[in-house]
Amino acid sequence: MSFLTPLALSFNNLRTKKGRTILTALAGSIGIIGIALILSLANGVNRYIADIQRNTMTSYPITIST
Repeated sequence: MSFLTPLALSFNNLRTKKGRTILTALAGSIGIIGIALILSLANGVNRYIADIQRNTMTSYPITIST
C-alpha cells in the first residue's frame, strides 16, 4: 500500500464524518483550554500566597540574638 492510499482514505473519512470530526476537535480544545486555565489559576494563587508571606515577614522581622 502506498503512502497516498491511507492519506486519501483518512481525508475521505474526515470529509464524510464532519459532525464527529468537529465535535472531537471541540472536545479536545475544551480539554486543553481547561488545563491551561487550571495551571494559570494555580500559578496566580501561588504568587499571591508568596506575596502575602513576603509582606508579612517584612512587617514582623525575625531577629536572632545571643
